[in-house]
Amino acid sequence: MQFVTYQRKYAIRHTLISALFIIAGLVLTGDVIYGDNSVLQTLYFTSAAFLSFWFVGRLFIWNITRIFGTNILFSFDLSGIKTNAGKQLSWKDIRTIDFVAPGLNKWIQPTPSYYLFKMVDGKSYKIYTYSLLKHQESDILKILRKTWNEHK
Repeated sequence: MQFVTYQRKYAIRHTLISALFIIAGLVLTGDVIYGDNSVLQTLYFTSAAFLSFWFVGRLFIWNITRIFGTNILFSFDLSGIKTNAGKQLSWKDIRTIDFVAPGLNKWIQPTPSYYLFKMVDGKSYKIYTYSLLKHQESDILKILRKTWNEHK
């Protein structure tokens, strides 16, 4: 059984960077509430604080949850892939394996990177990596596809 893991230091680093932006947003919110600002400054500080929470809030929550608990994203062996939720995906049931890079959703909020497994029965499963594998995503994708091709 091979385990796909991330180094916890990446989650800690991402959490600390996100926390700095959240703290900056809180400081700006406090300045709007308690400060003596002009209308233009109030509008500017409010929008900056909102954008700080909007863009970085989800990243902070994703990464703070990755710090605690196991650092195993999923595992695989000759029979298939086992997710952390306990779902077993057999190699013969998988139609395609893709990697989806991080991006923005329709609400202009960040979306995490994930492996997408499209199944023969039409279902699809996502295993999120949260960009914590760094530059290993493509290497792991190659290993997954190679193992899948050998055992499908």
